[in-house]
Amino acid sequence: MQREKQLAATVRRVLDTSSADAPLVSSLDRVSDSVQNELGLPRGGGYRVTVVCAGRGSVEVGFVPARTAPAQRVSCDGVPVSARFAVKAAGTRIDVRNGGGASGMFAWRVDKVRQSS
Repeated sequence: MQREKQLAATVRRVLDTSSADAPLVSSLDRVSDSVQNELGLPRGGGYRVTVVCAGRGSVEVGFVPARTAPAQRVSCDGVPVSARFAVKAAGTRIDVRNGGGASGMFAWRVDKVRQSS
């Protein structure tokens, strides 16, 4: 339990430094509790998902529907991984699964990608 709290604090701290803005949507979960959360974002637009996992092993991050963006493996080493995506269908969900034998905590956040002028 204490280890879980430490890992949760680590991923929160790392994720909070990935952007100065408040996330559009975010979550913190146990690696053992693979999750699938509806994002509730409007179609189109550019978004960035950032995922941090701390502990052991890796998680696989993807979207439903899968055509939203390719799935990506994220090591549970405390290093943030980001990917851009566009919401192509209503009800788009983020899908984070245990990479097999992994343990620890992971957090993710979605931010709007700013268009440069």
